[in-house]
Amino acid sequence: MSICIDFIKKGNHIFIVENFIKEKFNSYKENVTCVTVNMQKTLLYQFNLKWKSAFRNKNRFLKDNEEWINDNFFVDFENSNEEPGPSSGNKHGRPYKNFEVTKKRKAIKLSRDFGIDQIQFLEALAIFIDSDLLRDRYQQLINSPKEKRVTVFPAYKKQAKAKNQCYSEESMMEVIETMAKVNLQAL
Repeated sequence: MSICIDFIKKGNHIFIVENFIKEKFNSYKENVTCVTVNMQKTLLYQFNLKWKSAFRNKNRFLKDNEEWINDNFFVDFENSNEEPGPSSGNKHGRPYKNFEVTKKRKAIKLSRDFGIDQIQFLEALAIFIDSDLLRDRYQQLINSPKEKRVTVFPAYKKQAKAKNQCYSEESMMEVIETMAKVNLQAL
């Protein structure tokens, strides 16, 4: 393929393809553009891959691709200007999944990654913080299931310690009449 040699000498630009087609086939202008587009999609693409794999070395390219260069290359003269149509189907994007299925999958993953004791402790901590319970109320809450010999909530001291860890230290905050400042690490 003498066009490959032209690509190596002058670069693989479109005008080289157009000039090559005009010289060899004396085609009409419409046919030249059709053939050029088809050659761009097929020949130029293959040439670029092979040229890069030869590390842009002419001797290596000619040696490695001798059979491909001497082989015939067929170009379609028609239907090259057609744009691809839209894909079939009306739905685009990510497929819909039921929330319950997703929730169940996440719950299974959490229970596998963390132990049940850890999850129960965190749930109890969430209740403790959200309810803003005092010690007496929390003790009542703990003791009611204990009467039935079921331990649902961890000890108050553990919960209080975990609650304090959720909030930033006072040394990290500065509050004055005109402003309040919190270090980023405290957030």
